[in-house]
Amino acid sequence: MTYKFFLFIQILIFNFSFANKKNDSIIISGVLERNTKFAVVTFNRFSIGEQTISKASIKDNKFRFALSTDIPKGIYRLRFSQTEIDKYLDIIIDDESEINFRLDITREPFEPMFSKSNQNRDWAEYNKNVSYLITPLFILADFLNVYKLDKENVYKEAESTYSQKRKAIEKLRETFVKLHRNNYIGNYITNNPFWFSNPKEDIILQKFYQRNHIWDNVDTANPALLNSPLYSEKIFNFIKYYLDPELHFPKEQSTEGFKKSVDEIMKLFGENPQTGNFAMEYLYAGFKQMDQEEILRYIDQNYRHRFGIKNVQSLQELEHKLKVYESLKIGTKAPDISFRQTNNSNFKLSNIESKYTVVVFWASWCHYCEKALPDLENYTESNKELKVLAISLDSNRSEFDKAKSQYPAMIHYSDLKAWDSPIAKDYNINATPTFYLLDSEKKIIDKYPNVKDLLKYLEIIVNK
Repeated sequence: MTYKFFLFIQILIFNFSFANKKNDSIIISGVLERNTKFAVVTFNRFSIGEQTISKASIKDNKFRFALSTDIPKGIYRLRFSQTEIDKYLDIIIDDESEINFRLDITREPFEPMFSKSNQNRDWAEYNKNVSYLITPLFILADFLNVYKLDKENVYKEAESTYSQKRKAIEKLRETFVKLHRNNYIGNYITNNPFWFSNPKEDIILQKFYQRNHIWDNVDTANPALLNSPLYSEKIFNFIKYYLDPELHFPKEQSTEGFKKSVDEIMKLFGENPQTGNFAMEYLYAGFKQMDQEEILRYIDQNYRHRFGIKNVQSLQELEHKLKVYESLKIGTKAPDISFRQTNNSNFKLSNIESKYTVVVFWASWCHYCEKALPDLENYTESNKELKVLAISLDSNRSEFDKAKSQYPAMIHYSDLKAWDSPIAKDYNINATPTFYLLDSEKKIIDKYPNVKDLLKYLEIIVNK
């Protein structure tokens, strides 16, 4: 009897251990039908952009990931191409241990068929149904906006159909949220409501109202939603209003619009330290990519102390950055640059004798520099009142030497420290090429992200 009891206990332990071993990972697998060009799938999480967590090879059109069960719940992106930005599929990781699907990679938009994962199956069906309704809805909206004869039957029929499809989309969303109210995807869809403008109104006015309603019924202080594209997409759409070419915002107005947008976003997201930090870093990364130095300075001066200080080092870095901002104001004397030249003579920016000086930051690997520097070289050769100091952010001596030989009219230097160059930090360089125009006293006239605007201004002041 004792033997049988212990045998029974051993069987229970074995089965329990086997079950635990079986569920110690989340399996994601798929079959990419008619795939002829993709060899690798990356599994990405959302953050400030996308971060690749894992990679899997595609063999015989199949791939497989085994992920830790500790992975946070959320929406993740399976990216099939690193060059074609629209070749991806978003999936939900929640309480399901296995996700499997088939996908015809040549058919767009993607319509995955999930054999395992009820949440992903329901979400895919939901997206398909929304797309089925919303495509004709947009067509009808365009018709109602352009066709002004609202008394005619064709207009009334279009208006009625538009209203019906709007209600159908809202009902579809309501039903989905009710079904998945206890799941991650239910939380995501709840916080991603539809908002439809009045199609009869002017397009400019519709865009204005659309932007003003972006944050309706969105919980901007929910850290769980950081693990999805929701916040980044809404922040981007909120900001891009001031980049819309149809709205024709002048530079000064768009700059002020950016600042007000930053304030609104930080007020909404700042209720929670995690979401506040995310919003600040996402905004900073976006404006850095746009080379919007004034907005970067605005974020650093107004929000970095509250959301970005983690230790003494980060505080010191912020204090240094704020000092750099002050030193680069228009009208102030540019930070001096000194180095030993190849002939062993000492060089100083402040010693250049010229009516105008351009300090350009570039690199041999910079594609935009390859297009911009020849124009600046030609202009420099034909204008004795201009000197150019070209600071390279290269790290390879031979590549730097080879590239600089193409621009003999410029004064060249590189400490081969790339982005860690103290000179680049003194000038707060975030992108190449970057041009600073200085007067005869080496005071900053302006900063330019492209050579076209620089040369246009030089033509004006040199030919006065």
